[in-house]
Amino acid sequence: MKKFRVLLALVLAVAVMGGSLVTVFAEGFKDVDETAYSWCIAEIEEMAEEGIISGYSDGTFKPQNTVTKLEALALVARVLGSRDEVNSLLLESAKEIYGEKVEEYDLSFGTDEVCFLLFKGIIFEDELEDYLGSANEGMKRYEVAILLTKAMGAEAAVKEKVAAVLDYSDTMQIPSNARKYVEYVTAEGLMQGVGDNTFAPVDDVNRAQAALLLYRLKDLTDYTTFSGIVASYDKDSRTIRIKIDSETNKAYTVLPDSVTLRCDGEAISPDDITVGWEAVVTTQNDMLAIVDFLSTQSEGMVAGKLLSVIRNAGEVSLKVEKITALDKETVTYKVSDDVVVTYNGKSGSVAKLTTGDYVKLTINKNKVTVIDGETSTKTVSGTITAIDLENGVNFKVMVNGYEESYFAASNVKVARNNSSSKLSELLVGDKVKLKLEYDIITSIDATSTNTSDTGIIVGVSISNTPTLKIKIGSNVAEYPIARDAQIMLDGRAGTIYDLRLNSNATITLESDSIVKIVTTPVEDITEVKGEVVGVNVSYDLIQVKYIDPVSSTENVEQVFVKSGAKIISISSSADKKLKDVQVGQTVTAMGSRASGVFEATTVVIMN
Repeated sequence: MKKFRVLLALVLAVAVMGGSLVTVFAEGFKDVDETAYSWCIAEIEEMAEEGIISGYSDGTFKPQNTVTKLEALALVARVLGSRDEVNSLLLESAKEIYGEKVEEYDLSFGTDEVCFLLFKGIIFEDELEDYLGSANEGMKRYEVAILLTKAMGAEAAVKEKVAAVLDYSDTMQIPSNARKYVEYVTAEGLMQGVGDNTFAPVDDVNRAQAALLLYRLKDLTDYTTFSGIVASYDKDSRTIRIKIDSETNKAYTVLPDSVTLRCDGEAISPDDITVGWEAVVTTQNDMLAIVDFLSTQSEGMVAGKLLSVIRNAGEVSLKVEKITALDKETVTYKVSDDVVVTYNGKSGSVAKLTTGDYVKLTINKNKVTVIDGETSTKTVSGTITAIDLENGVNFKVMVNGYEESYFAASNVKVARNNSSSKLSELLVGDKVKLKLEYDIITSIDATSTNTSDTGIIVGVSISNTPTLKIKIGSNVAEYPIARDAQIMLDGRAGTIYDLRLNSNATITLESDSIVKIVTTPVEDITEVKGEVVGVNVSYDLIQVKYIDPVSSTENVEQVFVKSGAKIISISSSADKKLKDVQVGQTVTAMGSRASGVFEATTVVIMN
């Protein structure tokens, strides 16, 4: 086993363990007999040499003493580095997030370690009662199997398995929810049977067994940990560069399926990685395994034109002209000694910056801690996803799969579909090529595409940026309505306020924005049965007298027979014509009603 430098003391309360602990080596433990404990004495010696397990002041190790649930949590946390200096900031953050919750259990020790395990995602808040509600009870072997699986970062994969296959003769004594974990630790060599092909799942784990398990856990993980600051992250190549000090950077590829990423204790995706974050990096066999980020609580962000780099008595300051869509302001900030610099998307230094560059600065404690620099002008292409008219004209644009936000300059030049245009004519969904100067849009070249579709209106949002929800087939889509959209209601001009739910609508889209809406009421499928009181062949009309089933009143329905409608008689197999329908006959007319007009598609003569 490789030597490791984690200083880990098994601090157990005197009331629990019946004595005080001191650091002594295994050969000094008078109760660890080489014959009786031949199966673990080497591991006890290793743990003692590494300062992980301590003996008692009377020179004993008490190998048969039971390890409690709380002690097991503390041991695993310390093996994973809860006391390492490199994890000190993580531990402080862990206590800030989880300390109050853990303190509810009034623990005699181990609060820091439990917070650390929560922060690292080894255990979860909804599991605290299981562990801490009975903190001083012995940790059973099946419970240790679960905890070791968690410590190995394998719980998610284990849970995905359909079923566990175990050869132990006492498999049925292992709780069903623990069998997959037992299978895992057995396969990994972390735990074995206790003889006679049994696992003894409900037996408590003692200190001698704990020493052996800790040895195996550390041997299998074999982690190397260091800290630094995120200097850059390339989303295309998924390469993260960590600045360790002023002269040292390390780069790793972030493989989503094999690297665990957390920020402030919460799981994140690679695309969330942000330059300037503090990072505790854990590698295994020189490959990235775990990265715990601490988000920088910045005091502010400044973006603008770099006017000058000022060097005075060993200090560096930046003079910047802040630029927004509305105004400009000149400011000066001192640069932190640990500043992280990127230039045109790559790791850089202050020396790479040039007067006139566009810079985005992160400010902490009145000093610049992150500089993101690039040339003053650039061109980007993408698709408009939103247009915000508050505090200037702001466009959200999807660029290479990421949504970016840009303000338009007051004198921006606009072209659309190869013709001169204006900002008010741009629509969501337009393909655009933007020229930027200091991240402000100076030129827009837009193109659009026209499509149309028909469906039923299921929602209308009236605001500065109105939208229409329309059900097309089984799908519901929402589109922004252009400011000058044409709205036609049953052949007459209307406004957005005239739109009604459940109306049929044909929409014309320019890019992804509605420029025309033509509506008709939804046809209600209906049926009328009654006595014919009038027939007008010239107008394709039948008048049918019927009794309203709700009001019990007599009514006359004007039934218009559509061209191509089927007229049949139950007394004859031959099709009939409208002239064959006679006053006094009973008919059933089936069709639909639209705009108050009943149109029959089928008429059945009942007598």
